[in-house]
Amino acid sequence: MKTISRLLIACFALSSLVLASPLRAEAEKRIAFVVGNAAYQEGPLATPANDAGLIAQTLQAAGFDVAGARP
Repeated sequence: MKTISRLLIACFALSSLVLASPLRAEAEKRIAFVVGNAAYQEGPLATPANDAGLIAQTLQAAGFDVAGARP
């Protein structure tokens, strides 16, 4: 009887791990939205588009899916 109980527990644990793997992989998906803004009231910035591009590249290298818009 103990052998059957242990076998059932092992099967349950294994099936839980197999079923949880896709959920864990989906939870690790990371998304970044990068905005480079030059239009400030105090005066425009010189290179926000370049800065935003560098940030986007860095985030992509770290595994993020990057979205953004350029005017």
